[in-house]
Amino acid sequence: MMTLSASLDVIPGMGSAVIEHCRVTRGHVDKDIAGFNKDMAALTESSRGLRSRGITFSCISWLPPKTLSTIFTYIEEEDTLKSHTGTSRPRAAPISMIIAHVCRHWRQIALESPTLWASLNCVSANWLDIMFERSKKAILVVIYRSPGSLRKCFQQIFSQLPRIKFLQLCSYPWEVNRILDCLPSQPAPSLQTCKFSVARKSRTGVIRPISDAIFQGQAPLLRSVELTECTFRRTSCIFSRLRTLYVR
Repeated sequence: MMTLSASLDVIPGMGSAVIEHCRVTRGHVDKDIAGFNKDMAALTESSRGLRSRGITFSCISWLPPKTLSTIFTYIEEEDTLKSHTGTSRPRAAPISMIIAHVCRHWRQIALESPTLWASLNCVSANWLDIMFERSKKAILVVIYRSPGSLRKCFQQIFSQLPRIKFLQLCSYPWEVNRILDCLPSQPAPSLQTCKFSVARKSRTGVIRPISDAIFQGQAPLLRSVELTECTFRRTSCIFSRLRTLYVR
């Protein structure tokens, strides 16, 4: 058994001071350890999230191109559907354009899917030629509920009349005649639904009826027409096969 040397000076209260110092030091160490554990937990959670994202993206990459194309088309159709209910997103680049810029793999699939580019939902005039080219010969759905977006591109749209199956347009009163003058430019053999509205009442109170020559008198599949603040000639043969007619 070891004993203290008689020559060793013992300072009164030294033991309690050492104990207190150890206690304080232990507190700091415990605090540092707790902080370290907290940081490690956050890092682990972050790594788990990144790993999950990587796995998710990898799983998506494994999907067959045809399945991915179907998913992309569904997203595009959902965006178009929202435009009917007035809940569409703020207009920017078309959904198809956004999808095509995610990665090379998605871009290749998007460019090989003509139907993905066939929905023209208030598409800016700057994008139209690209959409027409990439949709190839696919049947088009055209929706312009805003007169401002239509006024810059209606001539481009009417150049594709033979391919359009759904046409919804809204015009300012002072531009109606310009638009109506373009409607007889080509037949519309694929057109099934046509909706045309005038955003505000004309100051003169008179907007000429839609001409009998609309679509060159050739729209054999046309079954539904909606007209707002404009009229048509009831004798026009173009409307003889209608199942639904809504005029207000």
